[in-house]
Amino acid sequence: MSKMRIALLGKGYWGTNLARCCTARGIDLSIVDPNRADCLAGIDDVYGNVDGVIVATPPATHCTAVLAAAERFPGAKILVEKPMVLTDGAVATLEPLKERIMVDHTFLFVPEFRFIKEHLQEWGEILYMSTERLNLGKFQDCGVVWDLAPHDVAVFTWLAGSAPSKAEVTASSCVYSKEDIADMTLHFPNRPTTAHIRMSWIHPTKVRRTTLVCSNATVVYDMLGIEKVKIYETSEIQQEPSNYAEYLMAHRKGPVMSPHVPQYEPLQQVVDEFCAWIRGGPKPVSDFDLGATVVATIAKAHPYFKAE
Repeated sequence: MSKMRIALLGKGYWGTNLARCCTARGIDLSIVDPNRADCLAGIDDVYGNVDGVIVATPPATHCTAVLAAAERFPGAKILVEKPMVLTDGAVATLEPLKERIMVDHTFLFVPEFRFIKEHLQEWGEILYMSTERLNLGKFQDCGVVWDLAPHDVAVFTWLAGSAPSKAEVTASSCVYSKEDIADMTLHFPNRPTTAHIRMSWIHPTKVRRTTLVCSNATVVYDMLGIEKVKIYETSEIQQEPSNYAEYLMAHRKGPVMSPHVPQYEPLQQVVDEFCAWIRGGPKPVSDFDLGATVVATIAKAHPYFKAE
């Protein structure tokens, strides 16, 4: 089997990580590190053809970069960092290339989320989902909603098995010129499921926690916890205890389980699935359609306006 060739556009914070994952698989990597003013600077310096292109430039340049990569390297598959683009118009522009595009929604490849997806039916119907994605920085030009919400909109859409029918966003700019804190609520069709996403760039501690309340159990994934996944078996709660002590004692009687989940690096899995797709493997779970759904969901609730 010939050595795979991939061109990486952008070697910033995330591009550096993608480069590391490619190098770990022995990929012949050509790195183009354009400046922010011209996301395509240097693309013509890549010698010959490549099997794939990874776009890790700033989000506002994704559409232009994908179009240029598709033209410069006909037939090459393209992996674009999330969010795929920032407007519905840009999604429509890339639609003709949909069979060549994969989106790097890395959290779809997290082992704990894969475990939850695999066992979801055991816990009954999803009633409510929530996530907290909080930290200090790192500030991005696109604002906190477009930077962080794509992670969880993609995960919740994947888990629910359908696109949100409605989304609502409340966002504020506290210390940064763009929104740095936000709350987002998703509603899903033909089911009681709602989802809530809490985001912040100015929270004093890092929090990465996702909760799924299902009809038969509640599942909590704490990325920073020692026991990352906990399953709380649903127990009958006394509706009207006679006193507070009785309420405390009756609040939960069911067991709590913390299953072992084998670990691997999610981003390496993204690169591996991209390479397998290039070699003729199955369509990635994080495909163009999911990327378009994520963009459409956020754009309806919180349109992106480019700063003048």
